[in-house]
This record gives sequence, C-alpha cells and structure tokens, in this order.
Amino acid sequence: MFDPEKWAEQADMRLKQRANSANQQQEAFTERRKLLREEAPALWSKLRDVFQQLCDSYNKRRNIFVLSDMGPESFIVRRTDNTFTLTVLREAGHKVLVSSNVHHYSEKYNVGVLESGAGSVTYVTSDGAPITPEDIGTAAMTRVLGLLSA
Repeated sequence: MFDPEKWAEQADMRLKQRANSANQQQEAFTERRKLLREEAPALWSKLRDVFQQLCDSYNKRRNIFVLSDMGPESFIVRRTDNTFTLTVLREAGHKVLVSSNVHHYSEKYNVGVLESGAGSVTYVTSDGAPITPEDIGTAAMTRVLGLLSA
C-alpha cells in the first residue's frame, strides 16, 4: 500500500546520512591537509639530513661527496670528480623528485598521511607504499654509485 509519510521519512533519513557522510569526509580532508602543512617541512628536513649523514659517513672512507643546498626547495649531492650529480627537489603539492644525471635514475615520492599510526605523515612511493627518508636516501645513493641497477 502506498504510504507517502513513510517514503518522506525514509528519504529524509537518507539525505541526512548523505550530508553527515559528506561532512565527515570534508573534516577528514581538512585534517589531512592540516597535518601535511604542519609536518611536511620537518619531513623534508629529515630527508636532507639523511642525505647529509650518508655523505658524511661515506666521506670517512673516500672524500668524494659534497651536498649543497640550492635554496629551501632543493639540494644536490655531487661527486668531487663531477661524475654525477644527484638532485633532490621539493615540488608543489607535497612531492619530492630525486633524480640523477647517471644511470637514468629518477624517482618521485608523494607526502601522504597514513590512516594507521594516528595519522602520521610520511613519504609514499608511486604505488602508495610508505617509505622512510632513510630508504629514499640509501636507494638513491646506492643507485648513483652504480651498485644497484634499474
């Protein structure tokens, strides 16, 4: 039997659920953006520190690496014999590009918020897997030294 009151009640309930869901999604999006804005600069600093530590440690064995800041958004690692340059660039939209003039090396990482771990901010690979600054640094330096092929 046709019941317009029941239909109206159900339709109103579904619209309220949809609105609540949209509000929750917007709140989650806003919180992720806030986390990125607050924590991405520290993550960039950590990445730069990792590359500096790798250079310093290797230079104890052979003094061949120089890390130079090229401004707040990039730095380079080069060999003193100029056989390679590794460029690390922070791009707009919380992305990092690591590339070299040798071994056709180029990797792009996004900065993302992991839902597990209380919304921690980390780098993520192109397939969405989390990756640490230490893993990015060691992979890049290993690759440009020719110790790891593509």
